[in-house]
Amino acid sequence: MSELFPSPKILEDKDHLETTTEIVRVPANRPSESLMNYLRSVLQNNYQGGDSQYIMISTPRLIEYELLVVEFAIDLLEHYGKTELFKRSTLEEDLLRAKAVADYRLRAVLVYNIE
Repeated sequence: MSELFPSPKILEDKDHLETTTEIVRVPANRPSESLMNYLRSVLQNNYQGGDSQYIMISTPRLIEYELLVVEFAIDLLEHYGKTELFKRSTLEEDLLRAKAVADYRLRAVLVYNIE
């Protein structure tokens, strides 16, 4: 599961972050088409069904394969939620992190989230 997340070394390389990673926006309370397409492309080599030649990345075609993709998406989001979203930080830690960020856009987001 963690192989789908960028390593800390990649995340620290801010100059090349956009070329080495892809941000997939996951809207709240509805499936993300780009996330599902990404997972279809990643999981197509792991699917062992006899009808694997009918897999399309942009369109769901096989029910068994789509169930695999949806189950993996649920596991992935739960893993991300447990490891990243529910990390606790103090107000002081958040303020220090916001001050240390050079990019004004990211700093504005961090300050907005703190408020």
